[in-house]
Amino acid sequence: MRRVYALTDLAQERRIVALSRSDADDLFRTRLLQWHLDRLRGGAPEALDPPRAGFSWLGHEPWFAARALGPGPLRVEAMLRALDEAGAPDRAARLAAADQQVRSELAAANPGGAADLAGRLDELDPGPARCALAAWAAAQAGRAAEFEPRLAARLASAVDLADEALLRVARARLRLAAGDELGARVDLGAAAAAGSADAATLAARLLLERGEADRARVFLRGFVAEPGVPDSLRALWALAVVDGIPRLAADPAESPANLPVR
Repeated sequence: MRRVYALTDLAQERRIVALSRSDADDLFRTRLLQWHLDRLRGGAPEALDPPRAGFSWLGHEPWFAARALGPGPLRVEAMLRALDEAGAPDRAARLAAADQQVRSELAAANPGGAADLAGRLDELDPGPARCALAAWAAAQAGRAAEFEPRLAARLASAVDLADEALLRVARARLRLAAGDELGARVDLGAAAAAGSADAATLAARLLLERGEADRARVFLRGFVAEPGVPDSLRALWALAVVDGIPRLAADPAESPANLPVR
């Protein structure tokens, strides 16, 4: 901890020098150092404002910046550089952090950056879950057609039924993004037959939107009683049941005033 305090003093001195020279790059590096020192002391510092465009990264600096910056193009750039650093001993931690950042970039309305990051993750650490996440990000970024060949290749080589179902749901999302509802429903039907609750949920939503409550109930019937199914699936089941209840038409000759009190 003594070393942390010594570095804190050094950072303060360097900040003064950077301000006096109007050196924006060095000022960002000082703030970055202070951010990580605060973290090491147990604090929860707020995300840093990004450096200026064209910032010149030093070795290993992107990984430090990727954890300190808020969502946006420069954080994505920093994380991509951090993932590409060869021989990083903390590769697993970098992959896990990037995985979380894909979701936060999507939530922050940066689908292009999320798609870039998810695609690189899928290249570096391929697997069905990584591919599904990359497909979802690609769909949000308007790159469905660009990503579908990669997904088709993964589906062709899938040997595990659960993995195939996961990839089929991912391809269904891509196809929906491209306006191919028929192709999406084919994939969802195959995935639901393999036991995918996500496929059943998405298929039921499509059916309910088309006013096909009876078919939605059939799709969901085999899943609703299973333990651990998502609440969204049970909610869709309830909607399908309610929509399927016949409604009695009111007698136009019978006014509310003439109805008996019950």
